[in-house]
Amino acid sequence: MDIDWKQVKEFTVTVGNRTHRAVLQEIGPEGELYLQIVERDHPFQKAATGGPGRISFVSGGQSYCFHGKVCAHGQGRIMVIREAGIIVNHRQELRLAVPPFPAEIRAKAFLRTKVLEAFIYDISRKGVRVATEVGLETEKQCRLATSLMVKKSYRPFEALCSVRYCLPERNRYFSGLRFDQVGLEARKVLEKFLTEVRAETSLF
Repeated sequence: MDIDWKQVKEFTVTVGNRTHRAVLQEIGPEGELYLQIVERDHPFQKAATGGPGRISFVSGGQSYCFHGKVCAHGQGRIMVIREAGIIVNHRQELRLAVPPFPAEIRAKAFLRTKVLEAFIYDISRKGVRVATEVGLETEKQCRLATSLMVKKSYRPFEALCSVRYCLPERNRYFSGLRFDQVGLEARKVLEKFLTEVRAETSLF
C-alpha cells in the first residue's frame, strides 16, 4: 500500500501503555519516519520509546495502522521504522506492545492439526498480534497457547482465536488474532498480566 506520508496531518504513536500525538518532520532514505511529538498523554512525563510500537493515522478519510520500532531521536522527536504492512484500523481496544515472547498456534488442516511456532508482539483483552514463519489463513479459527508472567512466575494461557489479517513482512508473517473464547482462569491470568505490563512500562 502506497501512502503519501506528507499528506498525513497527524500520527498517533503507542508504545506500551503510552500514547502520543505527533506530526511528520521528514522521511529518511530507508523510508523511516521522523516525527515530532506535539502532545503526550501525560504532560509531566517523558514519551515511552525505544521498543515495539503501533502507529495509526488517517489518509483519504480512512484510518490505518502499522507496527514498527519507535526510537528516541532528540528532544521530543522520534524515529519510526516500519516492521509490518499497513492495514485498515478496525481495532476496538488498544493493545500493549511487548518484547516478543513465544507462543504455539494450533490450526486445523486436512486430516490433521497443524502446529506453528509464533511470537507475540502485542496483546490486549481482545486479541494479540503474532509473527510466524508460515502465513495463517484469514477468517479461520485457531488455538493460541502461551505462558504469561504474573508476579514473576509463568502462568499458562490459552484462547480460541479468529485470524483477522495476515501480512508478509521480511521473511515473516504478522497476523492479528481476535480472542473468541477464553476460559475463566485464563481470563484472570490475562487481566493480571496486562495490569503488570501497564505498570512496568519504561518511560524515558
